[in-house]
Amino acid sequence: MTNINETLENPFRPGAGHTPPYLAGRNLEIQEFDRLLKQNTILKNLIISGLRGIGKTVLLESLKSVARKRNWLWAGTDCAESVSVSEETMAMRILTDIALITSNIKIGTINRN
Repeated sequence: MTNINETLENPFRPGAGHTPPYLAGRNLEIQEFDRLLKQNTILKNLIISGLRGIGKTVLLESLKSVARKRNWLWAGTDCAESVSVSEETMAMRILTDIALITSNIKIGTINRN
């Protein structure tokens, strides 16, 4: 007889942002995010919050690939709990991240004739 502990491996891997071998129970969140990406006019958004260690960072990493498949750019800032962040510093961090990922984008062409 085989010991059940030898055949089943727990997918939980404690550690900040470490992706588990299997992401369980997040299908509804991923589907909702994908639905929001399909909006023609952006009227709804998504906020992910929760206690430390419940998998927010891992979920965000899986949402990043969903966004990129739909040709969205992805910018993100990790804010440590210990850092007091003002609206001004948060806005500056976000603008810096956006500037980095959009600096090579060309929109339209310039006709200099």
